[in-house]
Amino acid sequence: MILTIKTADLLKDPTTRGVFEAVANPRTIRIRDLRINFPQVDLDRSIALLKNADLIKVEPAVIDDFNTIYVTATGLNVAQAMKRPSIKAELAEL
Repeated sequence: MILTIKTADLLKDPTTRGVFEAVANPRTIRIRDLRINFPQVDLDRSIALLKNADLIKVEPAVIDDFNTIYVTATGLNVAQAMKRPSIKAELAEL
């Protein structure tokens, strides 16, 4: 199963899950676009957690606001799994 207990535990945090969904849906996004919707401290923590779980990668730019975050192959698999009704129900219970 793609959605491991560790990944499910990570995604039960609403901010981390929101950041992941914001990256996974368009597949790439700039950090400046994420800063509009998420507080800086929570955003930095969520990005670090998602990177450590290999769900996203960050491509650095000269200016931090233009760093590009993209979803990895593992992240795409998790995003697809999260759309399944049974997985949605499991995540809702967390």
